[in-house]
Amino acid sequence: MNRKWLVMLASVTITSIAVAQTTPPPPPPAPMSKEEKEKIRLKQEEELAAAYKEAGITDEQVAKIKAEELDARTKVKAIDDEVKGKLETLLTKEVLKKVRDTQKKQRDDYAKLPPPATPLSKEEKQALKLKQEEELATSLKAIGLTDAQLAELKTVDEAAYKQKSAINNERNKKIIEIAGQENWKKFKDIQNRQKEAAKAAKPM
Repeated sequence: MNRKWLVMLASVTITSIAVAQTTPPPPPPAPMSKEEKEKIRLKQEEELAAAYKEAGITDEQVAKIKAEELDARTKVKAIDDEVKGKLETLLTKEVLKKVRDTQKKQRDDYAKLPPPATPLSKEEKQALKLKQEEELATSLKAIGLTDAQLAELKTVDEAAYKQKSAINNERNKKIIEIAGQENWKKFKDIQNRQKEAAKAAKPM
């Protein structure tokens, strides 16, 4: 093989590796301005109003639906505030922030995984849940939580989850009664269609 060609190939390879090692990662997207956030909010409200109208839900029904949603949010926030107070007393404010950051990271990491090729069985779902709990416990112990604190954290979080689920289920039941089951299904289908259209229009 031509010696000159080999020297050139080696040079190109070394240069490529050096570039790959020294090229900085792309900068994170710039935070949105107040005006951009307001523009997005108004667009979302327009789409929501259009979805209600297309589904055949009247303005009077929409007002009642929004009242139920506000009531549920208020109740959920009260639970969140109570949980935060309990856990800040148990762990301190700084440690609780680390706990929530760790929990969020685990959720984000699992959300990035590709979906399973076939639906998981009940047993497989349970095994995955236990695996996630074990991984989370290991991560939380690494930031200094004791077994007793882990147990109390789990008790408080699970109780709050049950309370909030009950509130949201009651809200959904009332909203369906207000809008009518058929119209509410239409509304949800329209919302899904809007989300898919927005996803398709988003630049890669």
